Amino acid sequence: MKVLILWCCAIVAAPFFLFAQEDVLRPNGRTQTSVGAQSGIASASSGHSGVFALGLEAGLGVNFFSQNLPNVLNGNAEQFRNVLGSGNGLGGYIAGILDYGISDNIGLQLRLGYQSGSFSNKGDIDSILGFHTATQQLVSTKQNWDWKVTNVSYFTTELNVRINATPELSFTFGPILQVLVGQTPVNSITQTIISPDFMYFVQGTDLVKTVTNSGEFSGFTKTRLGLDIAASYKFNLSHSWALVPRLGFQYMITKMADGETAQGVGGNEIILAQDRALHSLQFGVGLLYYFH
Repeated sequence: MKVLILWCCAIVAAPFFLFAQEDVLRPNGRTQTSVGAQSGIASASSGHSGVFALGLEAGLGVNFFSQNLPNVLNGNAEQFRNVLGSGNGLGGYIAGILDYGISDNIGLQLRLGYQSGSFSNKGDIDSILGFHTATQQLVSTKQNWDWKVTNVSYFTTELNVRINATPELSFTFGPILQVLVGQTPVNSITQTIISPDFMYFVQGTDLVKTVTNSGEFSGFTKTRLGLDIAASYKFNLSHSWALVPRLGFQYMITKMADGETAQGVGGNEIILAQDRALHSLQFGVGLLYYFH
């Protein structure tokens, strides 16, 4: 994450270094020739056929997770679904870009990237049954659950169609392929007993109010296919360089992970979780160089 933040800072700072260099070379201001050249920047960049561009983009993403929980075995069903049925979180991404103009307003864009992130949710859940050792009875408790899924990382490949509304404003859309990489995602829940006061978790020889359980989130889909839709606006820095902020959304068609089941009393299968989905909203800034 630190590396991605440093890339963002470097990209944003790039134009200031470029302009600072121009001022050193021309301490009395730009000449008429340089001003005239600057006025033709837009027509010399993307939006013309046969123009290649290479660049690097970095930014942040907001992850949106959802799943269907048809059967809740313990606790208030509505509150349980409110906590574990959805979640969101932040992540970072970085991508290399190759852009080619087919015509004045249409182009193709290849993006190869890496993105990481997490998602979480928390809330109170009533009617969670716990065993009271002193009385040997089941007792209804109210608990606060803090649920997190971390280490969700993908390599991404996209091939997009670019359509220019103006020389600066463009829209892209196309398929995206995500491949799960890195460590196995981790699923963790921190449970805190709110009431009754006499109920505790047994942790070794201690009685505690809060426990955390974590483990691998098994069943993650290794390869996912989706659709990426984005809008970007190009700020020309010179005849060949441009700064391009971009807002995009990744809608993934392939499920994020397999569902979860349990065995009922009669041996029948009970579906606990299904339809697990993960989508992302991204905002980043790219620095592109155009080959004329």
